[in-house]
Amino acid sequence: VIFDKVSPTTPQLTAQRNLLFSSPKVKPFNSPIIHKMFIDKLRTYTSLQSFTIPTVALQGTLIRDVHKACMLLKKMIAIHPHAHDFTSALILKDRFGSGGNLIYKFEKNQLGAISKIVKKYSKQLFILQPFMLFDKGYLYYGERVSADIRLIYLQDKIVQTYVRMAKKGGFLCNEHQGGSLEYLNQCDIPRIVMTHAKNIVQKLKHNTSLFALDFVVSNNGNPYLLEGNPGPGLHHRPAGCVRH
Repeated sequence: VIFDKVSPTTPQLTAQRNLLFSSPKVKPFNSPIIHKMFIDKLRTYTSLQSFTIPTVALQGTLIRDVHKACMLLKKMIAIHPHAHDFTSALILKDRFGSGGNLIYKFEKNQLGAISKIVKKYSKQLFILQPFMLFDKGYLYYGERVSADIRLIYLQDKIVQTYVRMAKKGGFLCNEHQGGSLEYLNQCDIPRIVMTHAKNIVQKLKHNTSLFALDFVVSNNGNPYLLEGNPGPGLHHRPAGCVRH
């Protein structure tokens, strides 16, 4: 049984990985279905649309390609049940990225600025999402902060929970991007997030895996799955409520 945390980045490595797992005696610890779903942010959206932020793929680097993606995203937002959660600003993300790398926010000159970035990183694949205000959606010890909440599951049980908070004036909550991390007890997680997570886990139906679900809460109080992580890091800290 192999803890398959890293995805291959070349056809040669992919072939080697496939060869390794072609043996019935060799099995990945995590579900291949969950791995494929969460390693690809577009696949996460198409698999779990009702829980996530509207997402479209960029199909090219030209301004007309960006415009096409923006128009599609605009139509998706218009029919979203909580369209008021989203602003006119746009977020550009590396479709297969992690650690908060290659994530950009655009408020003005969106078409030209986005085209410039995707041309610069022409070997990457990108997605577009609307920017959502979430700086007042989560209350942490009496203070409203921009934060994402991570729930780590083993099988269908939560084994660790924590919150990552963006530095003042920022929106990226990753530690690599200057965010801070605080461990939480499950009883400190908003009930609406726990309900959202439970519904997602029931939909996944692959409960032998270790995986994480990252959530944000909009300023209007609506929870969204920001992304899933098929190979989260764990620290030795028991989960559960220890309030006295």
